[in-house]
Amino acid sequence: MGNIINIEDAKNYVSNFSSIKSKTTDQLELNHKLSDCEQLALQQNEKSLLIQTRIYLTEYYIQINDLQNALNIALLNKKMAETEQLKEEELKCYSGLLNIYYLLGDYSSLEELICTYREKLLDSNDLNKLCSLYIISAIQYYTLKNYKKCIEANEKALEFALKLDNKALLIHVYNNFGFHAINFDLQLAEKLLFECLDIIKSSDNNTYSLALVNCNLADLYFQLKDYKACNKFLDIAIKNLKSINNKSVLLEAKNRLSELFIYTEKYTAAEKLLKQIEKECLATNNRYTLLICFSHFYNLYEKTENYKNAYEYLLKYQVLKEELFNEESNQKIRNLQIANEVSNIKRQRDHAEHIAHLKHDFLANMSHEIRTPINSVLGISYLLQQDTLSEKQRDYILRLERSGQTLLSLINDILDLSKIEAGKLELSPSPFSYNTVLSDVIQSLHYKAEEKNIQLKIKTVKELDDIIIGDSLKLSQILINLISNAIKFTKEGFVKVNISVKTETSESVTVSCSVKDSGIGIPDNKLESIFERYEQASAVIKTQFGGTGLGLAITKKLIDLMHGNISIQSKLDKGSNFIFEIPFEKSVSSLNVECVNVGDASFLNDLDIIIADDNEENRLVTKDILIHFNPSVRIREAVNGKEVIELLQINLSHVILMDLDMPVMNGFEAVKHIRDHHNSGINVIANTAGLLTLSKEEILAMGFDELLTKPFKPSDLFYKISAVVSR
Repeated sequence: MGNIINIEDAKNYVSNFSSIKSKTTDQLELNHKLSDCEQLALQQNEKSLLIQTRIYLTEYYIQINDLQNALNIALLNKKMAETEQLKEEELKCYSGLLNIYYLLGDYSSLEELICTYREKLLDSNDLNKLCSLYIISAIQYYTLKNYKKCIEANEKALEFALKLDNKALLIHVYNNFGFHAINFDLQLAEKLLFECLDIIKSSDNNTYSLALVNCNLADLYFQLKDYKACNKFLDIAIKNLKSINNKSVLLEAKNRLSELFIYTEKYTAAEKLLKQIEKECLATNNRYTLLICFSHFYNLYEKTENYKNAYEYLLKYQVLKEELFNEESNQKIRNLQIANEVSNIKRQRDHAEHIAHLKHDFLANMSHEIRTPINSVLGISYLLQQDTLSEKQRDYILRLERSGQTLLSLINDILDLSKIEAGKLELSPSPFSYNTVLSDVIQSLHYKAEEKNIQLKIKTVKELDDIIIGDSLKLSQILINLISNAIKFTKEGFVKVNISVKTETSESVTVSCSVKDSGIGIPDNKLESIFERYEQASAVIKTQFGGTGLGLAITKKLIDLMHGNISIQSKLDKGSNFIFEIPFEKSVSSLNVECVNVGDASFLNDLDIIIADDNEENRLVTKDILIHFNPSVRIREAVNGKEVIELLQINLSHVILMDLDMPVMNGFEAVKHIRDHHNSGINVIANTAGLLTLSKEEILAMGFDELLTKPFKPSDLFYKISAVVSR
């Protein structure tokens, strides 16, 4: 068909559209024609035609792996069909949405949509749609490895397909069922795939479907270790795919053939084919297939004892794997962006989930292993400062403490970013005064400005003395990041912090904050990317000033989380001005803060405290700090939860400082036993260095009275114990 010029052309093109044939046509031309149909349908207000066109546009974006566009169009389309009460068109919208949610790995939304779709189909008795529904259900159950339900859904799909005079649908069902059966019944898979092959040959001999069936037969015989048959079917599939110029599936088939060559020790042929695949993947930017190609290269060179090349491709594999994972992490972790057809989805999903677990475990272990010694470093620094020291000794101790705090800040940045990206960082709103938070931040950073002889100027308004509701800790983190950055990148001059009320109603107030400096400034070409993680203005700046490049990324994400916005004005060598606005609710009550005099530790008199921690150094430091507060405090030690239980059988305790990660019996198990067997009001404070996935609320819900994270300030330890014993 020629160009789409008028509405009749559009109607003819859409009514004759074939989803199967569209996979073998030029994708750019396909997009242009569907877009022309969409514009004509919009101009003529042809709602039914518009919805049908967008259904095919959804299929197009799925085909080219642009799942975000596909999802946006599909949701918009379904909403329009519902609004216009076009029941038939609405039902057609479900198929695309079901496919997208499956490809994204969003199985919760998929299950919900399947239930809704099934209810709507009960009255229509549309066998085509019922068949499509059970195909999607079968794919879902297959992905979840529920093979019993997968078989049932495939059998229902086949039942409906056999009643319909639609060979294309029947081919799809047989091929799909056969592909699934490879994983649980090879004999059944062989029967289904050959029946599918017979139907294709007796129909219009669709080349694309023929290629897919031959690929699946090759997989089947690979599982049966009949490598000769596997090779035969792969050769046929590759020939079919070349004839229709389907590059994506062709590269998959070639990858399978290279794997077969490696298994059958045809190493020269495997190397030649893999080099061809690598070149074609790079030319077409097919990175997922390239990742598998790198894996095959590594296996090839390892088997041929070419360890230099094996190591080279292992590095390529790891770098590309991390790039792909980081891109996917920008969305919900389970929403995997996939590049290939359904036959490759399971492998990619499992791979991405494995990487996610590895990354999570690494960060959790790093948090615990680094925070634990930092706790001792900062605790001993505090204890040393209580002694009589020379000026030189005191200077050394303060420098040691600042270095410990810098290392802690680095770990906090990495973990905060991981929590934000995993959706684990939540707001904890409470009443506070903006000016009080600002005052505390300025007091903590004032010495840094004094060290560099920089003027630190603050301007605020009295109205912000009033109590508002929000997350004061995250606001403090935002202010610290921006002000400390301004001080760090300013050699001389000033840092000005200007706080004002942007808008105000009877229920809310939006506060604007400007952090302006006379520092080195930011080049124009870096302004748009400065809030990206690991991003700094240049390598020279990173070398000269240090830092992880995470501070501004975290700051922006925190401001977004608080429904605010941030912008920047900057000139190179002239300074920068970061301006952010955050809305807060107004509070009808005043703050009720119980102030504890750190010097008055009389509440610790004869208090029995158990320190439960498998790290001896942590126990010693915590014990020394408590004795420094009040020498009459009674301290008992335990290296695991079991020892805590044994100590309680001898004598009950007032307070237990309970590490969560201990051998034999961890803190969670121990506190459960305590709550189940003791009703004496024992106060248990969770004391942990690893909080990557659990929030404070979740910790307290498990039976703890308070949470003290490592490393802790001595004053935090003091206040936490004071708080629980005074309840």
